[in-house]
Amino acid sequence: MITMQNLSPENITELRKAFIQDNTEKWLSIMAKKDAKHSGAFFVGFSFPAALFGQIWMVYRKAYNYLPAFIFIVIFSLIPDDSFNLFILIILLVFGFGYGGPHWYWLNTNREINHALSTSGSDLEKAKSILRERGGVSVPAVIITTIIYLIYQVLF
Repeated sequence: MITMQNLSPENITELRKAFIQDNTEKWLSIMAKKDAKHSGAFFVGFSFPAALFGQIWMVYRKAYNYLPAFIFIVIFSLIPDDSFNLFILIILLVFGFGYGGPHWYWLNTNREINHALSTSGSDLEKAKSILRERGGVSVPAVIITTIIYLIYQVLF
């Protein structure tokens, strides 16, 4: 079975392009830094959109498998209101998503590539096709997530 470890850097780049689809050069640069630091490096870049929009950015980038973080944050927000603790939480979230976002997106992209490779067998063109379908960005998911968030804010 073919995995990312068996592919040339050029093939990996082509598969990543097929998955990312939006702002590709920026993300390929970040992922190249992650690859060079051998996957364990968490701090390779700061993403301002991820820092400012957190979970909505994750949904936009189709990193749905990291949405349990959203549930944790919603539950954590139910703790009694204390402005200092809220300030600390916001700072942690901004830096957590800002620095963690690129790492999580890199993990998600690699997971999706390995899934596409296992589904397609050895056919790289079929893997690219699968990645184009599963990848990219999702504006409708952002709208739905924003509506759910606004409803939550009104009800609680």
